Amino acid sequence: MPAKKEYTLYRTRWVQLLLFCMSTCVNAALWTTFAPISTDSSSFFFPESKKVESVAINMIALVYQILYLPGTLMASYLVDKGGGLRSAVVLGTSLTALGSAIRWVAVVALGGCTSSYCLVLLGQMMCALGQPCFVNAPGLLAANWFGAHERDIATTVASLFAVIGNAVGQVMPPAMVDSEVTDDDGNVANGDDDVNGMEDLLLFQAVLSLLCFLGVWVYFVSHPPTSPSSSTEERDKIKEEIKEKEAEEEKAREKGGEFVGVLDEAKKPLMPASSFNDDASLITVDVTVTSEINRRTAIQSPGLIEEEDEAALRRENNSKYGHLVSAGIELFKDPNYRLLFLAFGLGLALFNALLTVVNNILEPCGYSEDDAGGFAAALIGAGLLGAAFAGYAMDTYHAYRPLLKAGFSCAAVTCFILASSIKEDNSTVLYVVFGMLGFFMIPMLPVMIENSIECSYPISEELSAGILFCAGNVIGIPVTFLMQYLIDLGGDDACGNFASPVNILIITVAVFCSFFVLQYNGPYKRLIFEKKKLLEQEGAV
Repeated sequence: MPAKKEYTLYRTRWVQLLLFCMSTCVNAALWTTFAPISTDSSSFFFPESKKVESVAINMIALVYQILYLPGTLMASYLVDKGGGLRSAVVLGTSLTALGSAIRWVAVVALGGCTSSYCLVLLGQMMCALGQPCFVNAPGLLAANWFGAHERDIATTVASLFAVIGNAVGQVMPPAMVDSEVTDDDGNVANGDDDVNGMEDLLLFQAVLSLLCFLGVWVYFVSHPPTSPSSSTEERDKIKEEIKEKEAEEEKAREKGGEFVGVLDEAKKPLMPASSFNDDASLITVDVTVTSEINRRTAIQSPGLIEEEDEAALRRENNSKYGHLVSAGIELFKDPNYRLLFLAFGLGLALFNALLTVVNNILEPCGYSEDDAGGFAAALIGAGLLGAAFAGYAMDTYHAYRPLLKAGFSCAAVTCFILASSIKEDNSTVLYVVFGMLGFFMIPMLPVMIENSIECSYPISEELSAGILFCAGNVIGIPVTFLMQYLIDLGGDDACGNFASPVNILIITVAVFCSFFVLQYNGPYKRLIFEKKKLLEQEGAV
């Protein structure tokens, strides 16, 4: 009977998790720096304007969503082409440190003006490009360093520090930046001299970003010397096989020779379907048989070989991400993954839009920026409590699907309650409702990551989660602009109006998300594989 294989867990995994979490937190805090102080920020950067420049201030946060897709492609390329997780995290922290430094220097050197706003936006764009290096990677970090019995907890903790960063970004700016009332009517005066603390806030964030970069540069490692679980070991083996095949094909192209066994190897699964379930969607070797068929019939069409070779070369040159393209196609062939894509894309878009414009939603009812920051903090604080519960349930019972469906359904119901609670002098109820919304919405980040990994294994954790986050951020751009438009459309009459345009949008999106999730029934491929491996090692199969 074969002996059960023991996997080594290294104590330094906790150091890697800590460095990753701190870097994620700082980057996320930079995202929402100006959202909770939108009025003060408008007065600071546009002192000559007589109105609040909501679109311009919201754009500082929106660049995180606009640049999420190119940032994801950049991070995935680095991870896939041999740099590993370390290269992506080092890049993310370096971009965050440089971007935050540019923001601070712009404000110190130029003060409050349109020019400093443009430079701050440039720095924010650099920070935004670094965000996917963190947000897409919790599942990959957990799989690389943590064993099967603690992997879900590690994913939960790593993913939630982006939310903690958002909370810091909501609470810190109102605490450090304030404006003076200087005119005769008792209104806040427009002018950068009347806004205090902006330089100190950006300096503090720049110092934190630099410390994170130094810590990651010195101590962060992609993976331990040996794999922590059978699924990670097999996944890494698959990646090595793919890279070896790509290297062989590249050498064959350089020599001008033919691929050996192309016809036999075409579309051959890298792992047997029986390792997961009968209808598993697996990564396949991305090699077509067209070229080989054409070669065999070249005697009838002599010009076909050259034409086919040129087409193959163009495809290779245009696809710098190698098998990542094929893996992405495999993901979208799975109807369960498509449901996750739709549900999480809409849900994350709604969540990001709410964090961006929460101050503008509440302003018609007389709530201040400090109130909005407090409501956002309640949302995130309760969300962390809910995530602790979800993390325990996932780690103990692996109840990925039930948690996903329950969380989205309860969040949709809470959106109805929120729409009826936004009214004057109702802050106590709003604290409770925002807390409920966070309790149900925020745990869906790690729960969704785990569901996407389970239903798409052995495709890379970073890729399967990254596509979902890309969807949320890309969809979030028009949702945020639409939400701001509906807020302006409703005007002061929106306060206390359940059927206001922005409330209808929030409820509609929440209902659609729940509908897609309730249709989801994805398999637990990674768990099935690990159980099968365990039974094989114990000699039971």
